Amino acid sequence: MGKKVYVLLFILCILAGCELHSAEGTKDGEQNPQPVKQSPSIKALKVDGSSFFSVGDWYDDESVLVMEDDEKGSRIYLYNIYTGEKKRFFESENRIISVKANRDHTYFLIQTTISDQQAELLFLNQQGEIIQSFQMDSFDVQYVWNPYHQDQVFVTSFFEDWTFQSFLLDLSNKTHEKYMLSQPFAQWLTQSVLAYIPINQDDPLGDVPLLVHDVHTKEEKQVLNEIVSFSAFPGTLLTMELQQGEEGSGVYTFYKSDTLQKIQSFSMPLVSDISGWIIPYHQFNPVNDMFYIFQPRALETMAEEEGFELLSFSLKTGKKEVIFDQIDNVPFKLSPNGQLGLMGYQSEKIIDLKTKKIISIIEFT
Repeated sequence: MGKKVYVLLFILCILAGCELHSAEGTKDGEQNPQPVKQSPSIKALKVDGSSFFSVGDWYDDESVLVMEDDEKGSRIYLYNIYTGEKKRFFESENRIISVKANRDHTYFLIQTTISDQQAELLFLNQQGEIIQSFQMDSFDVQYVWNPYHQDQVFVTSFFEDWTFQSFLLDLSNKTHEKYMLSQPFAQWLTQSVLAYIPINQDDPLGDVPLLVHDVHTKEEKQVLNEIVSFSAFPGTLLTMELQQGEEGSGVYTFYKSDTLQKIQSFSMPLVSDISGWIIPYHQFNPVNDMFYIFQPRALETMAEEEGFELLSFSLKTGKKEVIFDQIDNVPFKLSPNGQLGLMGYQSEKIIDLKTKKIISIIEFT
């Protein structure tokens, strides 16, 4: 009888120990913890400094288009920033000046120089194949994809005396149409409406109206006044204007593109030089309505020692956050998902907006 009691107590102790171990290992209703998934690391591309020109644009969320040239011509490579794989995407005997993807990254517009007075635009598909080309007399070219119509691009061709001619190119219809806008540097406000501001040469620091032009009806009209600059993003219009009564301060206001209904606004310093207002580089992520801009750290100065800070501003909440408190004001362009940004005058760095890290993706050999 005594043996049976001891055996029973021993079994109960074993069971109790197992239950205690189980209770300490996981709580009720929880599964065993899984290892935390680490973000893939970004690999730098080793390049020859004599041939590297620039990182042109994002191909997708994981790959970029790298531009190189030498005496034999220009080449664009597709480079995966995570795997380090590099493969040729496109090449040309003419000098490649730029490459820019449309909004959904199904087409890529390549600008090449045939001569000092002639340019060519090449439209490539995702395989790097030419689907259409367009030549024009030009000393310089400015173009902007229509974010609401993935096959359209508005092109402004400048001549050496800075007179200009504009065209609307449509890949789906394989057409190009001349446009006589009164001012260059138009941006798409809606699917069929371009927005632009007059250039005030007499008073470069004065305010100007915002004008729009309908590409179907050819109707032009003024929709806003007293702004100093603007940027049009998919579904969203941003204007910059002087803040009344506060010298050196500006107001950044966001509107819905189609109705011009005000969404949000915030104030920040405005700086200038002898040529006019200097609007810091900025980007907008329509996926989460997040705006990014380099803010001057001091009023009325562009001194390098003062520098800039990189801000994020949420159009949903109106909340501002400093991502970097000391950084240079340089071009940057968000990846399609808005998580990373190419940064630098040659887009030689990547900024990770989640981890707040800057990584060099180009390593010169």
